[in-house]
Amino acid sequence: SSGSATINIPAGSLSVGTDVLTVNYTPDTSASTTYNSASGSASVSVVKMTATVVVTPSSSSITTTQALTVTVNVSGSPTPTGSVVLAGGGYTSAATVLSSGSATINIPANSLTAGTDTLTVSYTPDSSSSSIYNATTGSTTVTVTTPVVPASYSMSATSVTVTKGSSGTSTLTVSTTTGYAGTVSFTCKVTSSPANAVDPPSCSSSQTVTLSAGTTSGTASISVSTTAASTSALSWPRHGGSSGWEGAGGGAALAVLVVLWVPRRKRTWQSMLGVLVVCAVIGAVTGCGGGTSVGGSNPPPTTNPGTTSGTYTITVTGIGNDSANTTATATFTLTVN
Repeated sequence: SSGSATINIPAGSLSVGTDVLTVNYTPDTSASTTYNSASGSASVSVVKMTATVVVTPSSSSITTTQALTVTVNVSGSPTPTGSVVLAGGGYTSAATVLSSGSATINIPANSLTAGTDTLTVSYTPDSSSSSIYNATTGSTTVTVTTPVVPASYSMSATSVTVTKGSSGTSTLTVSTTTGYAGTVSFTCKVTSSPANAVDPPSCSSSQTVTLSAGTTSGTASISVSTTAASTSALSWPRHGGSSGWEGAGGGAALAVLVVLWVPRRKRTWQSMLGVLVVCAVIGAVTGCGGGTSVGGSNPPPTTNPGTTSGTYTITVTGIGNDSANTTATATFTLTVN
C-alpha cells in the first residue's frame, strides 16, 4: 500500500539463532511492465525467553519436625509448560508437572536440616515450550530450627498375682531419654475392678527414684495387699443382760433395801435372816436364764468373702520434683486368686 507492507511473524515461529528474513517482491500487472521481480533481506537474532519462577513457602520458619508446602509459579507469555524440581536443605523432590504455570510441592516433616535452608526450584520446559523458554530457576529461604523437647521420663510396671489375703509387689521402672533430672515420687490407685467387687485391694509406695545425667533409669516397688475371707459369730444379749451370779448380786442388793425398809423396832435376827434368804433366792432365779439367747439359740455366723477374685488394673502416677512437676503414668494388672 503506497509501496509499503507490514508482515507479522507469530511468536514461536522463528528458530533460535541469527535468522535471515528475505522479502520477495513480485510486481502486479500494472507494474510488471515497469518493474522486475526483486528481493531484499535482513537478519534477526532470535533468542529464547526466560520465564519468571516465583517460589513461595507456606511458612518462612519451621521446626525440623514440621512439614512444609511450597507453591511454585512459572510465568511468561505464552504460559510456560514443563515441570519443576525443588532441592535444598538436604531434600530433593520428584519432578512436578506445571498446571497453568503452577505447581505445589509438599516437603515431609523431618526432611529439612536445621539452619537457614535455600530452596531452589528448577524449571525445565517440555517440547511445547523448549523452543520458547530457557530452563531457569527460582529460590527462597526457610529457617529451620530443632524443636526443644521438654525433659520427661517414662514408667512401666510388672504384673502381680496373689491369693486373697496376701500381699505382692510390682516393680516399677522409671527412665528418661530427654535429660530429665530430679526425684520422682509415686501415688497409685485401683482404676478397674471385676463387677460387684468387694474389699478391693490397696496399693502404696513410699519409695522414690532419682534421675540425672549419669543415672537415666531406676526402679521402685509398688506394694499391693488384699483382704482374706473370714467368718465371725454373733450372740444375742442374754436374759436380763447378766449371768446367774450377777442375778444373785441383784438379789442381795434387793435384800439390803428390804432390810433398810423394815422398821428398826421390828428387826430381829430371825426375821432379817429370812428376808436375806428370800432375796438371795429371788436373785438366783432371776439370773438362772443367763446362758440362754433370745429365741433359745444363737444366730448363724456371718462370712466376709474377702477381696473378690479376678483381675484389677492399678494405675501408678509419677510426680517429679522439677519446676514443672513433670508427671507420667503406668498401669499394671493385679490378679487375685
